[in-house]
Amino acid sequence: MSGSNHNRGMIRSEFYRSVQAAYDAMGITDLATIVPSTVGSERYVLGNTPDVPVLRGNSTPIKQFSGLPWDIVNGEYLSGMEVGIADYERDQTGQTKKIAGQMGLRCGQLWSSHQDALLLNGESEPTYNGQNLFDTQHQVGKSPEQSNLLTGTEVPALSAVSDADAPTPEEFVDVVTGMIGYMMTYMDDANEPLHEMARSFSVFVHPLVFASAITGVSANLLGGGNTPKTSVLQGTGGFKIKVYARPRLTEEEDVFVARTDCPGMSAMILQEETKPRITFMGPGSEYADTHFKYRTNAYMRGAVGTGEPLMITKGTMS
Repeated sequence: MSGSNHNRGMIRSEFYRSVQAAYDAMGITDLATIVPSTVGSERYVLGNTPDVPVLRGNSTPIKQFSGLPWDIVNGEYLSGMEVGIADYERDQTGQTKKIAGQMGLRCGQLWSSHQDALLLNGESEPTYNGQNLFDTQHQVGKSPEQSNLLTGTEVPALSAVSDADAPTPEEFVDVVTGMIGYMMTYMDDANEPLHEMARSFSVFVHPLVFASAITGVSANLLGGGNTPKTSVLQGTGGFKIKVYARPRLTEEEDVFVARTDCPGMSAMILQEETKPRITFMGPGSEYADTHFKYRTNAYMRGAVGTGEPLMITKGTMS
């Protein structure tokens, strides 16, 4: 294989294509708002929404911008692959390009793994409002205490499944719609409905529940046999629900539902100081002349942290 600029361009193209593919396939931006970062740590002011307009003259329509500070600290990440010059030049199957693609996927998987850690440990992961990501006492401003840690008490469908580790598609639809319905009761810091205009949601489940989840959410008819019934998700006023299997999740009975269409507000923040990028030290480089090898590096700086906890709910089937 030649070390031409053409091949270098192909390596870079494959890397960046794979990074985007990873973001899309794992629903990374469904869980997190991407925020550019310019320093090692960023401070956010969360929990502040405007008041509903009032009739002029009846009260002061100006709300002072405030909120609760929340810091997210960036990490620095590097991975590299070396290949001998002879092996590179003899590569007739494009393995170097494939390795660049795999490095791009790994960059996406890094953020996915950080998100999964927050999902798995959410009952002990702090948020800006002083409560954990999944908690029963979220309260900001004028809002009441609210729970995004749901059981059959809040959503009866969670305790109505025949097998908590293997719900049927029909049961899973009831679980998801019940959790979304419960989210619709949340109030913001001005004590106004937080999800009144919500229409898009993403669901994250254990891979062994994925078949029931995707069937239930996407099917036109459910039940099979001679008397199938129309799915309750058909004709639901423009609602869009996507399902993702997250292999790092450990409990089949846990279901995570996140709203994905709230402007500038998500359950998590993906802070990017340096977006994933690739460098290739190939023919003519000092590295190649010194080590008789070519090297490909993937580099990124950033972090995943908690955002607005009431953008997501955790339900446990039983």
